[in-house]
Amino acid sequence: MQNRIRCRIYIDQSMYDVTGDLLNWDEIYSKLKRIDYGGVMRSFAGKFEFTRAARDVIRNDFLKKGIGSAPKLIWEERNDEWAWEEVFNYVLDISSYSDDGGVLSISAIDDSVESIIKANKGTQYEYSVDIIKEVNNLLYDGIEMSESVNWQVSGNSIDGSTDVDVPISAKLGEQLFPLYVGSSEQNVGNRFLIGDTPPGFILDNPNSYLIKSISSGGMEMHVDMTVQIPAGKYFSISLRRYYNDTDKHDVLARSGIETGDVNREVRLSFNGGLYMEDGSYLIVAFLSTHNFTIRIPSNTIFTAKWYSRVKPVNIDVVSPVKLLNRLVQSMNGGKEGLIGEIVFDGSDRMNGCKLVAAESIRGISSAKMYTSFTKFCNWMSAVFGYVYEVDGKTIRFKHRTAFYEKEVAIDLGGDVSEFNGSIVSSLIYSRVRSGYDKQDYDSVNGRDEFRFTTEYSTETTLTDNKLDLISPYRADVYGVEFLVQRRGKDTTDSNSDNDVFFICTQYVSETNTTPEGIVIRSSRYELDRSIGIVGVLSPDTMFNVMYSPRSFLIANKCFIGVSTNKLSYASSDGNSEVVIDGVSEKDAFVIEKNKALFMPFEVTIETNIQDFPSNRKGLVRVKNDGYVYSGYIEEAETFHGKSKSNGYKLLVNEIVEEK
Repeated sequence: MQNRIRCRIYIDQSMYDVTGDLLNWDEIYSKLKRIDYGGVMRSFAGKFEFTRAARDVIRNDFLKKGIGSAPKLIWEERNDEWAWEEVFNYVLDISSYSDDGGVLSISAIDDSVESIIKANKGTQYEYSVDIIKEVNNLLYDGIEMSESVNWQVSGNSIDGSTDVDVPISAKLGEQLFPLYVGSSEQNVGNRFLIGDTPPGFILDNPNSYLIKSISSGGMEMHVDMTVQIPAGKYFSISLRRYYNDTDKHDVLARSGIETGDVNREVRLSFNGGLYMEDGSYLIVAFLSTHNFTIRIPSNTIFTAKWYSRVKPVNIDVVSPVKLLNRLVQSMNGGKEGLIGEIVFDGSDRMNGCKLVAAESIRGISSAKMYTSFTKFCNWMSAVFGYVYEVDGKTIRFKHRTAFYEKEVAIDLGGDVSEFNGSIVSSLIYSRVRSGYDKQDYDSVNGRDEFRFTTEYSTETTLTDNKLDLISPYRADVYGVEFLVQRRGKDTTDSNSDNDVFFICTQYVSETNTTPEGIVIRSSRYELDRSIGIVGVLSPDTMFNVMYSPRSFLIANKCFIGVSTNKLSYASSDGNSEVVIDGVSEKDAFVIEKNKALFMPFEVTIETNIQDFPSNRKGLVRVKNDGYVYSGYIEEAETFHGKSKSNGYKLLVNEIVEEK
């Protein structure tokens, strides 16, 4: 066996063959391990024990350089063409140096891409958006926000009642009816000004109004107010729309009566849409011929509702690939050499995806993006069903199904010395949670948000395991909207400032010619609203529809199918009444049996066949006790220094009876 392996040490541009001086060469082995049920990684295991010349070379370098000593160990094996092929190349870890006078023991520093990821994946890095942003901005034109105001009658409360009494004075002539803002919901605030009409104000006061239009547009008005008039009194009341601070007005509703000898009621009622020109405003006017007190019941309705929308703003965006490469470079100590790739699936859902820093949405100068490789991986996995592999110096993200090929990579036949099969209970889930962590908003509009956590049941009672498909990056539209609305309002920190959002966009390129014949070309990203939705306040302006919690199930259905072929809706932290492209978020989610990547069953075997299959994504086939098992490598190990059985742990894809 030793003539097929070679161990060499490289120091100060000199190479030393130390194969014969390695005492425990038969204990050196490599492992294969599938990471997060994605790509299969290779790693080195074992500690080196050197004697004779090898010991002298390493010791002399240590005595010369101290802890700065860094000998490099190169392990090579002959391939089928009998040429030397490098298996691993590691720097020896001088901090693990130990010498008993005859044998020098030392470990190797695993500087492989896998070890770099393992050591740094959880580190959160900070990036200037100006450095990593795309050339083109996102033109954000927002969603229509529901706004409203509710007025209450200004009067004297009555003991033991929620009605109010309002003193009426006739000497001022026609007056404004006393109303004040009881509650309001104004997020954008660019459509209407709202106000009070205090008692005693005459009609020609242009600064006293209930609501005044800043820009032309429609609204809904709902008024239902009953006024109880004492006997022998006259009283009239009207809802009016005035234009541009002039006397020109419309009477939208009027009611009046002279009561005679009995108490009577006057009812002011209006229910419908109103178009308000720029500068127009609403008031309620009343006229009385006597001084008296009127009573207003507590069930009075006086509300207005409308939709507002932010003025379009430009927001810096970052491509997922650009962020990935910055993370890869950071994990590599700031050095170049490692590459990050994403194999896009061609869908608008993925191709149009752009990442956005919360600080960019708020319009903060020198905005930063904060994230880690772990968060990036969890986002890719939950939202798109993507996991990574390491191919040389490339960290490549693909859909999980790309790492499970139906081709048989190696057929071990019945050459097995040990065989054990068992259920993988950790892959059997009783429930699946998909979506995003719930956010709290200071607005009733936030109740419309559906991009929170949705929980589904697999209806199994075998375990209480749960599968979490939760994105650490946010796609909630109202979260984006409220941050945009805070632009320029203050410089204080927000709980969302460190968050990363992602938005589905469409690229738009335009060419225009000026009257002088100058050609102007421009390009930008716009919000993708190509998918239909119902069950939200403003379906026409809603975006990020393609990132609903149910879409996570679609992206990960082949992995979910390992545990179950059906998910039933259980609950949601957000609006669960949405229907996207004709499918309700509450519909049962069915997975065809042939879509599952594998079974929740694994086999552990040992075989005398030494070579690992070159295709780590393909099936390993083995026969045992009259059955043929086909499975994917979950773990495997092989010894380099001597003939010893290899071990495999396989995720079983199929079990058939041997013919």
